Amino acid sequence: MESRGEWDMLISDWEFYLRFQKNLSKNTVSAYVLDLILLKDFFITNNFLQDPRNILEHDIQEYLYQEFDKSLSSYTLARRLSSIKSFFKFLKAQSYRQDNPALLLDGRKRIAHFPDYLSIEEVDALLSAVDRSAKFGERDYCILECMYSLGLRVSEASNFTLSSLFFEDEFVQIQGKGSKYRLIPIPESTAMILSNFINFHRLKDCKNPLAKDQDFVFLSYLGKALSRVSIFKLVKKYAAAAGIIKNVFPHSLRHSYATHLLQNGTDIRYIQELLGHSSITTTEIYTHISDESLRKSIAFHHPRAKHNK
Repeated sequence: MESRGEWDMLISDWEFYLRFQKNLSKNTVSAYVLDLILLKDFFITNNFLQDPRNILEHDIQEYLYQEFDKSLSSYTLARRLSSIKSFFKFLKAQSYRQDNPALLLDGRKRIAHFPDYLSIEEVDALLSAVDRSAKFGERDYCILECMYSLGLRVSEASNFTLSSLFFEDEFVQIQGKGSKYRLIPIPESTAMILSNFINFHRLKDCKNPLAKDQDFVFLSYLGKALSRVSIFKLVKKYAAAAGIIKNVFPHSLRHSYATHLLQNGTDIRYIQELLGHSSITTTEIYTHISDESLRKSIAFHHPRAKHNK
């Protein structure tokens, strides 16, 4: 657990700096330090175990995507980003690292909290990049399909269970943040992929014979629930194989799901229910994403725009 020790040491140095050189109040310092402990725990829990001196901007972005998706207040999000920026600015100033990966993160632009969404063609390319005949190929294909077609968070995909599936009624029951449940319709094509995977491929590549007793849909080689880290890695793997140049995260599939629904005329209140957002404000970010996509499309395709280039 060397990385945990590195985190603790550097956070402790930063805390000393805030208290005795910046002369911040005890309560303010405590809040800042707690923000960094949450960041540290994110990396430790997800088994990244990065030394904070090696963390990159996209690593921090992935944490911010998760935090924004919790429907936290804008004040809380702004403070967490401020704490992160202060910490990495300190590391650079003290020569613990050569750069500041949080330098360009801008909390005033809410849209920056979201990863790039994929076009429908890019989603198809991502799925096509999976060799379904390879070991765990059918599992990986099914995970990507479900994360996109059901709008699942990575934790929800990891904890996806057989008992949550209701094929005859054409919906799944998902336990999201705060142990809240939501019902999501299963597209017919997704239901067929899921059913085929469960009936013919789910246990095929598992080593543990007790895997058949597991309720989790997606299993590891040892027959346990596939971890969030494993899902993160496989999304990255197939995005690279598909030649997608965007920085793709597991959240990208969920955001693509919501954005495509909105672009096809789905009411935003319904999208809020499907995503399990407690606040409509969180869901409204997709209107900005969709509007920006439309603006770029018009700028590129409109004859006047072309004429003015």
